[in-house]
Amino acid sequence: MTFESALGTFTPDPFPVASQPMIAPYWADVDTRVAGNLWIHSPNADTLAVTWSAVGYFGDQIPGGGEEGGEGSGETLLAAAVGPKTNSFQLVLRNRADTGTGNFDVDFRYARLEWTTGDASEGTAGLGGIPAQAGYDAGDGVNFLTLPGSRSDDVLDLQHSSNVSSETPGLWTFAIRNGAPPGSSPSNPLLPVATDEGWSFTFNVRPGEIFFIDPDIAIGYDYFLESGPLFASVLLPELGDDAYEVWLWNGAEWVFADNVLAGEEYLLSEGVDRFRVLGIEESLALDPLNPTAFVTGLTFAGAGAVQLSQNPIVLSLPVPEPETYAMFLAGLGLIAAARRRVRS
Repeated sequence: MTFESALGTFTPDPFPVASQPMIAPYWADVDTRVAGNLWIHSPNADTLAVTWSAVGYFGDQIPGGGEEGGEGSGETLLAAAVGPKTNSFQLVLRNRADTGTGNFDVDFRYARLEWTTGDASEGTAGLGGIPAQAGYDAGDGVNFLTLPGSRSDDVLDLQHSSNVSSETPGLWTFAIRNGAPPGSSPSNPLLPVATDEGWSFTFNVRPGEIFFIDPDIAIGYDYFLESGPLFASVLLPELGDDAYEVWLWNGAEWVFADNVLAGEEYLLSEGVDRFRVLGIEESLALDPLNPTAFVTGLTFAGAGAVQLSQNPIVLSLPVPEPETYAMFLAGLGLIAAARRRVRS
């Protein structure tokens, strides 16, 4: 969905795309002549839903005539026998004027993804070539977000992953507040993607710009830069006694660097690719479902696309006898590395 003008490019260009604001749940060469339908529905005055239901891709077999404009080959006849690859996904826009004029929420929902690429994008049988891209782009060359796997075959994994919860595969949600995308303020942090180790983030940054990310709660976190400019500083939230420890990696082990107070930007030497934060009080027993429980501000030493992970350091406690277990948890405030389940 574009906002300034129509987009006639079937092959996805990597974000950012200058002067072309868009929200793209699946930018690829959809062809509804092959299969499927496009539905637009507004269940109420504040909600718009656009559903691509079991849609095919350009170049797949056209009903009644083999490949586009020609007779069917053996491979085409086989494809016709088993049916075309189809995708089903949805874009939902919700007016959130209750949070401020012009504010809205965006949901991407992926029910089935079987193809990534149309023939005009150098695909073969719906795969390869230049695969689909998903995300949003403000059109200003700066503010954009590309979902994991975009422009690769891994984009098919969007139906199995989520930035909401591992229990809601295929659901991705974002909030646009005051014209700015997620990550621009502590009240609207970028939600992570759940991984086996913790949480993963991918976004674009400018030097000196603070970007806010929001994981769930544990007793500490390891921050790892996977690609992009180095970490330049960290800003930690006011929480409990407002006191934290920052540890740095010396190439062999973690070494204590400094005590840090909440709300004070801490400079990470000349830039680092990893650091550790400790000192989240066990007694706080914070709700891991709270989407703004531990919002972290980060700046970077340069500009460009950033991919990072934030992995929880989990408190390991001995398990007492069953009859005292509930009281034990309540008294000590056991904090688990629980995955996010809801997003307000």
